[in-house]
Amino acid sequence: MPLGICADPTKDDCRAGFAYFRSIHGPFWQSTDSKILQDDPKYRGSSASIALTGNQFVAKFFANNSGLPDKAAPGGEVRGAFYDELRGVPDPKTCSGSIAFLRDDGRTPASSYNVGLSTSVVAPLTGLFGNIAQLGQDFLRTYNLSGNTLLAQGHTLDPAPLSTGPLKGESFASRCSGWTPQYAVRDVYSAGDVQLVSAADKAKVRCYISGLTGAWSATRANGAVQPFAEIYQAVGGEIRLRVEPSTVSGIFDDRVGAYASCLWRK
Repeated sequence: MPLGICADPTKDDCRAGFAYFRSIHGPFWQSTDSKILQDDPKYRGSSASIALTGNQFVAKFFANNSGLPDKAAPGGEVRGAFYDELRGVPDPKTCSGSIAFLRDDGRTPASSYNVGLSTSVVAPLTGLFGNIAQLGQDFLRTYNLSGNTLLAQGHTLDPAPLSTGPLKGESFASRCSGWTPQYAVRDVYSAGDVQLVSAADKAKVRCYISGLTGAWSATRANGAVQPFAEIYQAVGGEIRLRVEPSTVSGIFDDRVGAYASCLWRK
């Protein structure tokens, strides 16, 4: 799904920016070895990602379960923010972005990648491949730690009754010379439905999903219910973060959670 194009980035009227997930739904899973890449016909798994091809952002949703029991496919809503609309950016022509990523073969309980200084980088979660989170405390997210922004994962090594499997996470990290990103809220967590910003500020922010936790690898009710997280405008006008399912059922904790952040606009 192409998300827009800038034919000539050297022109003054070319507005640079970045894309992010406003909502996302699973399931995310992978049953093949981590050495088998997604473009291999032998690959079995699913993903959602935002890629930059030339000057064009492209949203990609993928699933291949050939020969396996039928599974629902992932999806979501992707939006974008222009650098020149964000508060505090001195010169949009100095802005740039790059993909940060980490991989795991399913055998490392926790790992992280240092994306950059928290005072200079914006890092929405933009790539979710394979078994990103299968059980209650599992997670894939970006967050601030000791002045740095990390792209990190953590998962259960023995996820019975599920299978240990590989994962990959990505973040399109954005920077602008002399810019300190200004947040209305940062890394707000929801395991149900929580407010991010008030109705009075709804037009003044850009909000993105920065992390997922819990049981994102499976559907419920025979595939009728998919795990999801969404940033939405409520009836009262406020911006909220909602996730489902938010209850425990069956023999293991199948709740999901999500993190979100909101940048101030000018």
